[in-house]
Amino acid sequence: MGSDGPDTDGTVRRRLPLLPVNVSQRRVEPVPHEVAPARRWAVEQAEASGLDDDDAAAVLELLASEIITNAVRHGDGPVVVNVVRDGSALRVAVTDGGSGQPAPGTPQDDAVTGRGMVLVAALSDDWGVEHHPSGGTCVWFSVQRQATRSTTVAARVTSSSTTPSLAPTGVAARHAMA
Repeated sequence: MGSDGPDTDGTVRRRLPLLPVNVSQRRVEPVPHEVAPARRWAVEQAEASGLDDDDAAAVLELLASEIITNAVRHGDGPVVVNVVRDGSALRVAVTDGGSGQPAPGTPQDDAVTGRGMVLVAALSDDWGVEHHPSGGTCVWFSVQRQATRSTTVAARVTSSSTTPSLAPTGVAARHAMA
């Protein structure tokens, strides 16, 4: 797996492991109407890679939409979406030419935006942000191809009659606190 450690500027960031053999890639123009086709493509690639759980597919679709939208809205230049099969997990990685530091926030109750990274932290099995030395930011998350923590959280969130707590736990909490 990846290793955590300080960069030359002292910032600790999660490092992505070397990319496995099974990678699908799509370039997306940074315009809003490109998000939906890219999201559908990501789900199709995940299903072709063995994603066979409906709840996990719903989580992947939601989170892919969130990070692709963030890259289109806040990034710079073309966006590249990768769907990576890594053993029993699927990772969606979205790269743009920007230098932002996406992180879960605390949006106001009446805010229309600002919950995307909170959802990524709460619903994914793992996630991170990487800044490339040549420029650009990659935001990624992973979910298991079969029912696991991701789908358990998704079921709790979607079946709750009150507003669920989306406070990150476990691995995701390390990323939210960094």
